[in-house]
Amino acid sequence: MQVAAYVPGNVAIGLIFQQVDFNKKPGRMSSKPINFAVVLKLSNANLQEKSFRDGLIEQLYDLTLEYLHTQAYVVGFPELALPAILQLKAFLKECKVANYCKTIRQLLEKLQENSAYITSKRQKASFGVANRQAVDQWEKAVKEEGTPLMTYYAHWKKLREKEIQLEISGKERLEELNFPEIKRKKPGEQKEDDKKEFKDLFELDSDSDEEAGSFSVKENWDVVYILLHAFLAQIASQSNFGEYK
Repeated sequence: MQVAAYVPGNVAIGLIFQQVDFNKKPGRMSSKPINFAVVLKLSNANLQEKSFRDGLIEQLYDLTLEYLHTQAYVVGFPELALPAILQLKAFLKECKVANYCKTIRQLLEKLQENSAYITSKRQKASFGVANRQAVDQWEKAVKEEGTPLMTYYAHWKKLREKEIQLEISGKERLEELNFPEIKRKKPGEQKEDDKKEFKDLFELDSDSDEEAGSFSVKENWDVVYILLHAFLAQIASQSNFGEYK
């Protein structure tokens, strides 16, 4: 059931900025932020970690964007977003953490951009706010046309859902690179493969030695035969020379 009633949820979201000291040095360090979309409970130790504040900033960013994008096309968006804009500016004035300021500043710029867009569209309207039928038609046309915040939210939502699915399934970002899988053999299989490999290696060396040995013996017999033939020829020549003399 949908009703045309405004619920000031952004005010409640903004109170978190006043309850947590983001400038305070964390008691413990952690590897990555806490994703509140997949976490149901935090321990006291988690509340002292840097990951808690990192995750809290992401949660404030998500909730503020989720809430205000539903009002991004209404004629009163500049007034609806004003409390959130003032809270974000106050946070940027007090916060000294560069990463947190960068995230909140991006959100602030998106809200201000959409407010300026709606303001420019209102200035071109030829009806008053008391004309409810004309306001409804104007908002319907703006919604169909789209606003900067609605466009940004659609893109952000796709990336955010993909990130949450990866965290729920327990997969790491490196899995997207599709590294080749290394298949490790069992100890028994590895030993058998090593034995077979060394056996083939020794057999190959033995065959090579036999071929080399047979070739060397053949060469030696050829040399012996040549020397013996020369020796016998010399003896025969000496014998013939004595008989002639």
